[in-house]
Amino acid sequence: MTNEEYSIQVQALDSGKYKSSDLSNEFKYLKTPEKLETPQVRVVDNFLLWDIVDGARAYLVKEGDVSFETADTYFNVNRFLHFRQGMSYSIEVIALAEPNQNIDSDSCDINYGLFEKLVLDLNESILSWNEIPNTEYYRVAVEGNHVEVTDTSVDLDEYFPDLIKGNTYQVTVILGNDEGGFYSTHSGEKILYKKPLDKIKAPSVVDIEGTTLHWAEVELASSYKVVVGDYKEIVQELSFNLETVAGLVGGTVVEVSVVALPEDPNLHALSLPKKVEYTVPFPRLETPVLQIDGSMIYWDEVPDATGYAIHIWNIICSTKNTFFDLLTHEDLEPGTYDVFIYAIADSSKNSNSLNSNIVKYTKEPIE
Repeated sequence: MTNEEYSIQVQALDSGKYKSSDLSNEFKYLKTPEKLETPQVRVVDNFLLWDIVDGARAYLVKEGDVSFETADTYFNVNRFLHFRQGMSYSIEVIALAEPNQNIDSDSCDINYGLFEKLVLDLNESILSWNEIPNTEYYRVAVEGNHVEVTDTSVDLDEYFPDLIKGNTYQVTVILGNDEGGFYSTHSGEKILYKKPLDKIKAPSVVDIEGTTLHWAEVELASSYKVVVGDYKEIVQELSFNLETVAGLVGGTVVEVSVVALPEDPNLHALSLPKKVEYTVPFPRLETPVLQIDGSMIYWDEVPDATGYAIHIWNIICSTKNTFFDLLTHEDLEPGTYDVFIYAIADSSKNSNSLNSNIVKYTKEPIE
């Protein structure tokens, strides 16, 4: 649309008291068409979005020699079929004016990149990430130093050996493009890496005797963390009673581990776990209370017991009763002996009781 020129004159009209005036001198008015406002474009996923521009009849979306006209206030970037994953493009959005009324807006330039999200994963000193299409190499940067690799993982301790143990560093991975530069629209993904301290040694021996877990002492360790399934406890001793762990089911096998904790956590890291398997015993039967009267021993019945084992010195016998005559053993030499018993369990439901109290039995010599 071109500028239009108008001639304008002013006349005072008859008010009833005075006649109308003559026309004023003529002056010229040049009407200039207005430029539409520039669309304010934002990017959401694969769409360009903008608000309505007053006076716009449509919008032109273009990249290079490829353009689309749309009456909508959004545009799916996937309509640009020449776009490739891993590349960036400059897209223009222009508000188009009605013919002979206004002027098209200036373009809103959007720098758009088709990038898969770079996802970093750190496992101890191994940093890895997903492969990004059309990426020639990756720049891994730490503290002003960097390496360029074509793989999708690096060992940070190997590539950056001067990092100080115990310190935390920001690691950045940037995509390298096919032209040997870097994608300007991709700022790189970041992750924090704490260089580990030297670990103290793990316990050299971890073993279970009955329900007692024990292990060898570790140099530079101040305490030990015992892990039984989901249960954790820190102890200073070199043994642990597994019967104190609640919720274990008899007959099941659980993993038990011991971790040595350092005296100074600023100088050393905790050890690797030393593991062993533990078969959880069934619940113990009640411990019988033994009494003696002459040669007769007796006790109360223990619930769920299938019998009772009787120990007389190095002789072991059993009974289903709740009493026993020690004179039954005629081959027992005269003398004084320690006697105790325990309740025998059905091994599919319970475990044997602990040993009872000890009573003294004296066999007199035969005259």
